[in-house]
Amino acid sequence: MRGFIEELRHRNVIRVGLAYIIVAWLFAQVADLAADAFTAPEWFMQMLIVVLLLGLPVALFLAWAFELTPDGVVKTDKSIAVLPFAETSARVATRPGSPMASPMKFSMRLLAHATCALHRAPRLSAFAALTSTYRRSQSS
Repeated sequence: MRGFIEELRHRNVIRVGLAYIIVAWLFAQVADLAADAFTAPEWFMQMLIVVLLLGLPVALFLAWAFELTPDGVVKTDKSIAVLPFAETSARVATRPGSPMASPMKFSMRLLAHATCALHRAPRLSAFAALTSTYRRSQSS
């Protein structure tokens, strides 16, 4: 459930929903004043409220499916909607592949490359297998 709420925040669905409710309420208040001034029929306010209520799911769907960018309205890409890390920091331990599958030198280079790539990720603390074994033995 927490991931779904984070996705709603990431896609600005909550912000759009709150803005729609506030603007719809203000619009209904102004329409009520204008309806009294122009002696609108009795059903006018009922119809207006129904239309405003039906517009809320439409606005929420559009906020989910599209994103407002400096280039205009763009369809939300599924790959963009990746949730950020929930924690302020995360740790990943990498270890080389089996020495039987490949030479040790290749495994160590692969480990160094993976650790460097993970180290560049924001809010991610990456350390090698020997370090994780060392840290695990110290924490016990």
